[in-house]
Amino acid sequence: MTSVGPLGLQEKEKGGVFYLFGDDAFRKEEEARALVDWHLDPGTRDFNYDPLRGSEVSVENLASILATPPMMAEWRVVLLREVEALASSPPAREARLDVVKSPPPGRALILVARNTQKWRRTMSRVGWWTGQRPGTVGRSRRMPPEPWARG
Repeated sequence: MTSVGPLGLQEKEKGGVFYLFGDDAFRKEEEARALVDWHLDPGTRDFNYDPLRGSEVSVENLASILATPPMMAEWRVVLLREVEALASSPPAREARLDVVKSPPPGRALILVARNTQKWRRTMSRVGWWTGQRPGTVGRSRRMPPEPWARG
């Protein structure tokens, strides 16, 4: 029997970058929390979990955290809320896009944003599909679009 994680993901789909966006803050937080829990072992969570806010993190600190490998575990998780706060900073945007284009092994980067056009356009330029079914939280991964998102 195959284990199914949050967002209907299979075990082999762990890691990489997850982009959650939309107007439903509760659902975004719920899905972000499920992704964090799915990736982290409770015994090493303190060493491998970095919850950040785009409005509070410096570019240097963000780059350093994204480059840090997992410690005594398979995964390191970086949860970056308010990702749109970094959209106007070219160095911060480039640091995130480098990770988005080529996620380092053993990392899960969870980006949480409001439904902002500027960052969605940026994500689309690097080959990411972004879309939102009415009444749900939009989410993206490097994968083909869902049938409802074709337009």
